[in-house]
Amino acid sequence: MSFTAAQLGLAVPLRGKRVDFLEFTLPWPPSVNHYWRHVGAKVLISKPGRLYRDAVAIHLVRSGHLEGRLFAQIDVYPPDRRERDLDNLCKSLFDSMQACGTFANDSQFDEIRLSRREIREGGAVRCVLWEMSQEEIEWTPS
Repeated sequence: MSFTAAQLGLAVPLRGKRVDFLEFTLPWPPSVNHYWRHVGAKVLISKPGRLYRDAVAIHLVRSGHLEGRLFAQIDVYPPDRRERDLDNLCKSLFDSMQACGTFANDSQFDEIRLSRREIREGGAVRCVLWEMSQEEIEWTPS
Protein backbone atom coordinates (compact mmCIF):
# COMPACT_ATOMS: atom_id res chain seq x y z
CA MET A 1 0.00 0.00 0.00
CA SER A 2 1.31 3.47 -0.82
CA PHE A 3 0.41 6.74 0.84
CA THR A 4 0.36 10.27 -0.44
CA ALA A 5 2.25 13.06 1.32
CA ALA A 6 -1.10 14.53 2.43
CA GLN A 7 -2.22 11.19 3.91
CA LEU A 8 0.99 11.12 5.95
CA GLY A 9 0.26 14.60 7.27
CA LEU A 10 3.02 16.25 5.24
CA ALA A 11 2.31 19.73 3.97
CA VAL A 12 3.48 20.27 0.40
CA PRO A 13 5.53 22.26 -0.40
CA LEU A 14 8.05 21.21 2.21
CA ARG A 15 10.66 23.90 1.75
CA GLY A 16 12.63 23.62 4.97
CA LYS A 17 15.59 25.91 5.52
CA ARG A 18 17.58 27.52 2.74
CA VAL A 19 20.67 25.52 1.77
CA ASP A 20 23.26 25.90 -0.97
CA PHE A 21 23.85 22.16 -1.61
CA LEU A 22 21.65 19.04 -1.66
CA GLU A 23 22.55 15.42 -2.38
CA PHE A 24 19.96 12.64 -2.39
CA THR A 25 18.79 9.49 -4.16
CA LEU A 26 15.23 9.15 -5.43
CA PRO A 27 13.22 6.28 -6.87
CA TRP A 28 13.14 5.77 -10.63
CA PRO A 29 10.76 8.36 -12.16
CA PRO A 30 8.06 7.78 -14.74
CA SER A 31 8.99 9.08 -18.17
CA VAL A 32 7.41 12.33 -19.29
CA ASN A 33 5.13 10.20 -21.49
CA HIS A 34 3.69 8.53 -18.37
CA TYR A 35 3.85 11.50 -15.99
CA TRP A 36 1.20 13.53 -17.86
CA ARG A 37 -2.16 12.54 -19.31
CA HIS A 38 -4.65 14.32 -21.53
CA VAL A 39 -8.30 14.60 -20.50
CA GLY A 40 -10.15 16.48 -23.21
CA ALA A 41 -8.36 19.80 -23.63
CA LYS A 42 -6.71 19.55 -20.21
CA VAL A 43 -3.26 18.16 -19.43
CA LEU A 44 -3.09 16.63 -15.95
CA ILE A 45 -0.55 14.76 -13.87
CA SER A 46 -1.34 11.06 -14.17
CA LYS A 47 -1.82 8.74 -11.20
CA PRO A 48 1.75 7.36 -11.57
CA GLY A 49 2.93 10.98 -11.78
CA ARG A 50 1.10 11.95 -8.59
CA LEU A 51 2.44 8.90 -6.77
CA TYR A 52 5.97 9.78 -7.86
CA ARG A 53 5.57 13.42 -6.85
CA ASP A 54 4.39 12.27 -3.40
CA ALA A 55 7.33 9.83 -3.11
CA VAL A 56 9.74 12.68 -3.89
CA ALA A 57 8.05 14.89 -1.26
CA ILE A 58 8.43 12.12 1.31
CA HIS A 59 12.12 11.57 0.41
CA LEU A 60 12.90 15.28 0.58
CA VAL A 61 10.84 16.20 3.64
CA ARG A 62 12.54 19.15 5.32
CA SER A 63 15.74 18.69 3.32
CA GLY A 64 15.91 22.40 2.57
CA HIS A 65 15.48 24.51 -0.53
CA LEU A 66 17.78 26.14 -3.05
CA GLU A 67 17.60 29.67 -4.43
CA GLY A 68 19.49 31.52 -7.15
CA ARG A 69 21.06 29.99 -10.26
CA LEU A 70 21.47 26.22 -9.97
CA PHE A 71 23.64 23.34 -11.18
CA ALA A 72 22.55 19.68 -11.24
CA GLN A 73 24.54 16.47 -11.55
CA ILE A 74 22.06 13.65 -12.12
CA ASP A 75 23.17 10.02 -12.24
CA VAL A 76 20.50 7.65 -13.48
CA TYR A 77 20.57 3.96 -12.62
CA PRO A 78 18.08 2.29 -14.98
CA PRO A 79 15.99 -0.61 -13.67
CA ASP A 80 16.74 -2.75 -16.76
CA ARG A 81 18.46 -2.81 -20.16
CA ARG A 82 15.64 -1.22 -22.16
CA GLU A 83 16.59 1.76 -24.30
CA ARG A 84 15.50 5.04 -22.73
CA ASP A 85 15.78 8.70 -23.61
CA LEU A 86 17.38 10.14 -20.49
CA ASP A 87 16.01 13.60 -21.18
CA ASN A 88 12.47 12.17 -20.80
CA LEU A 89 13.23 11.50 -17.13
CA CYS A 90 14.26 15.07 -16.32
CA LYS A 91 10.86 16.71 -16.68
CA SER A 92 9.01 14.45 -14.21
CA LEU A 93 12.01 14.50 -11.85
CA PHE A 94 12.34 18.30 -11.86
CA ASP A 95 8.58 18.93 -11.73
CA SER A 96 8.32 16.66 -8.67
CA MET A 97 11.23 18.38 -6.90
CA GLN A 98 9.72 21.79 -7.70
CA ALA A 99 6.29 20.72 -6.41
CA CYS A 100 7.73 19.89 -2.99
CA GLY A 101 9.69 23.14 -2.75
CA THR A 102 13.25 21.98 -3.41
CA PHE A 103 13.56 25.02 -5.69
CA ALA A 104 11.08 27.62 -6.89
CA ASN A 105 11.26 26.89 -10.62
CA ASP A 106 13.25 24.56 -12.85
CA SER A 107 14.17 27.59 -14.96
CA GLN A 108 16.75 28.32 -12.21
CA PHE A 109 19.03 25.62 -13.67
CA ASP A 110 21.85 26.97 -15.80
CA GLU A 111 23.67 23.66 -16.11
CA ILE A 112 22.45 20.07 -15.93
CA ARG A 113 24.77 17.08 -16.29
CA LEU A 114 22.95 13.83 -16.91
CA SER A 115 24.83 10.52 -16.79
CA ARG A 116 23.66 6.96 -17.32
CA ARG A 117 25.16 4.55 -14.79
CA GLU A 118 24.90 0.81 -14.19
CA ILE A 119 21.60 -1.04 -13.96
CA ARG A 120 20.19 -1.13 -10.43
CA GLU A 121 17.22 -3.24 -9.36
CA GLY A 122 14.13 -1.01 -9.34
CA GLY A 123 16.15 1.88 -10.78
CA ALA A 124 17.24 5.02 -8.97
CA VAL A 125 18.24 8.62 -9.59
CA ARG A 126 21.08 10.24 -7.62
CA CYS A 127 20.92 14.04 -7.61
CA VAL A 128 23.48 16.57 -6.53
CA LEU A 129 22.15 20.13 -6.71
CA TRP A 130 23.85 23.35 -5.71
CA GLU A 131 23.66 27.09 -6.04
CA MET A 132 26.20 28.37 -8.50
CA SER A 133 28.69 31.00 -7.38
CA GLN A 134 28.94 34.28 -9.29
CA GLU A 135 32.24 33.02 -10.78
CA GLU A 136 30.54 29.85 -12.08
CA ILE A 137 27.71 31.89 -13.57
CA GLU A 138 30.04 34.34 -15.32
CA TRP A 139 32.58 31.76 -16.51
CA THR A 140 32.64 31.17 -20.25
CA PRO A 141 34.94 28.74 -22.08
CA SER A 142 37.58 30.38 -24.28
